Amino acid sequence: MLDFETFQIHFTRLMKWFNKKETSVNVDMWYSRLRDRVPNESFEPVINALIDSAKYFPTPQDILNLAQDWLLSHPEKQAYHHETHCPECRSTGVIKVRAPERRASQLFHRNTFYRCKHCKNWEGRLGTWIPAKFRWELEKMRGLEILTERQEQKEIETVAGDPKDLLPEF
Repeated sequence: MLDFETFQIHFTRLMKWFNKKETSVNVDMWYSRLRDRVPNESFEPVINALIDSAKYFPTPQDILNLAQDWLLSHPEKQAYHHETHCPECRSTGVIKVRAPERRASQLFHRNTFYRCKHCKNWEGRLGTWIPAKFRWELEKMRGLEILTERQEQKEIETVAGDPKDLLPEF
């Protein structure tokens, strides 16, 4: 659960970065939307990521999505759960997709994910506010592209770069 002090410190940084002035009523509404859904220790890295890369002031859903990404990348912070074999999501509980998004008359693609409706492997890791879908439902949705394991790995390598570049030269 996100405590108000942590929220206020980092949300204020975010507002200053984007030159936003929110009323205390709006800030309270933001906090009530996020407090039970965002882990306290994930909030600072999420805000830092938004400050580093977002072009627009985020929505609460943007923060929730980044918090879920943080939880997925820090499995030790998640509650233990028993996984079952699931061919729909490769037993992860998550089906990752690339979705088209239009902003300022330009088309972008963003990666997002859905809870797998076929299994319960997402329990203890993802909140119920994230929509659940069967793989076949996503395949029928226009414009969505379900990411394969190879595509996911390629994106990770693109973001991380070549590991050889990290080695010092002698």
